[in-house]
Amino acid sequence: MLIGYIRVSTNEQNTALLGNALECAGCELIFEDKIFRTLLPILQ
Repeated sequence: MLIGYIRVSTNEQNTALLGNALECAGCELIFEDKIFRTLLPILQ
């Protein structure tokens, strides 16, 4: 069984296209992470 993993880090990125690619590659189980972080004030 193939397992896929998708991670996006901005609102502009979309998991649908990556998910379709993983499904076409034969992945039966796909995990998604959507992590939207802002910069720490000290780094801005």
